[in-house]
Amino acid sequence: MATVAERLGQFAADLKWDQIPPEVIEKGKTCMLNGVGISLSCFTMDMPKAARSIVKQYEKDIGRGATLMGDGTKVSMMGAAFANGVMFHSRGQEDTHGTMHIGTTVIPTTLAVAEWKKSSGRDVLTAIIAGYEVAAAVGKELTPLTTPRGFRASPIYGIFGSATAAGKLLALNPAQMANALSYAAALAFGTLEPFLTGTMEIFFENGMANRNGIMAALIAQTGMSGASTAFEGPMGFCQAFANQRENLERIGADLGRKWEILNVFFKPYATCAFNQSPVTIMMKMIDEHNLRADQVERIHIRMNAYEANYPGIKYTGPFSTFLQTIMSTAFGMAVPLLERKLFFSDLWRFDDRLINELCRVTTVEADDQLLPLNCILTINLKDGRILQDELRITPEYYFYNYEQDVEVIRGIHREIKVPPKVTEQLIRQVKEVEKWKNVDPFIWALNFKPAKKANTIGKRRKISRNK
Repeated sequence: MATVAERLGQFAADLKWDQIPPEVIEKGKTCMLNGVGISLSCFTMDMPKAARSIVKQYEKDIGRGATLMGDGTKVSMMGAAFANGVMFHSRGQEDTHGTMHIGTTVIPTTLAVAEWKKSSGRDVLTAIIAGYEVAAAVGKELTPLTTPRGFRASPIYGIFGSATAAGKLLALNPAQMANALSYAAALAFGTLEPFLTGTMEIFFENGMANRNGIMAALIAQTGMSGASTAFEGPMGFCQAFANQRENLERIGADLGRKWEILNVFFKPYATCAFNQSPVTIMMKMIDEHNLRADQVERIHIRMNAYEANYPGIKYTGPFSTFLQTIMSTAFGMAVPLLERKLFFSDLWRFDDRLINELCRVTTVEADDQLLPLNCILTINLKDGRILQDELRITPEYYFYNYEQDVEVIRGIHREIKVPPKVTEQLIRQVKEVEKWKNVDPFIWALNFKPAKKANTIGKRRKISRNK
């Protein structure tokens, strides 16, 4: 029987464009639009600026490399995948599969390697889809076991997506692809502690997963062998990260039959994936009851137990960093009550007295009976009334099609003032990705100069502020 690495490697290496169903192609394009569109809105944030500064200082002017998106500077292929990956992840509004943000690892890796290899558009999208499928195949089986142990899903599974996408563009054969995944298993890392401290490691974790994934594929390309039992071995990935080796035959068993990229959902708000439904239902209740913040005495929200207990969700302040506010459900409840909206700029209102007062009267309860993305919101008003509503949905609620995502990206770009010509080029070119001879025209179209007048959102804080 094939090992997990061999099974995943066989699928990835053998996948051809004409084997991919049309709906999967369309979802791949939507993921690509969403990922690149979100990333460009993060160009002026401190995390991507720091990442670009590092690679521009140490990996610039190498000749044949890849481009820093929005900046236009050529750096090393792995440097571009790292820095662009940090930018993909910096807004907190990236696509989501379970608890994984696969697009932040697969798409920047694919674009960097494709630019270096001069790959066609069909090769680009095939690599992206293969990367999503492999990362999701591993993550969907193991995430419930690895998260409670303190491991962060996006980098520890995203590295397999990155290695797969890079390996696909490098034309690795099945044995080489299996070796690439074995090396990725050895190079995986990432913890959840930053969610408790509010610090910025998580944004760089995904960038490093991109870098390590490419390295895993390059090592395999040289002919170096990897452990065939990298996943199921007694000292392998599953034992190390999940502390168990049971039912591993399920990993990748449905590859090519059930397409996990179709289960990727998109965030309407710049906040944690687990806060999308709470914010959605709060917006609904505000509209229906014309709620005002000064009417509210107490807010109580019940969520799926996994989501409610995720690090940072129950945090109610004090706030000093962007990561704390995007994770806090209470913060996501307070801002809409005050502003009838939740915009990116609101996430830096650390010292707002009214927001902090509302956060202190908000509680989150874990409910084992609620399915993922479902929630029940109860609001006690000062006049004695109790308002309650619930959102019981399936993930399809957040499955935007291409045209729906176009409107999301246009709205975000208007908010952040991304040059309209860049936005429209992005939308047009991704829609026709299968016609690309290579990625160069696409990458060039995404470059823009920073605005002369700096954005001062969050200037009071050194950590994670916009500039």
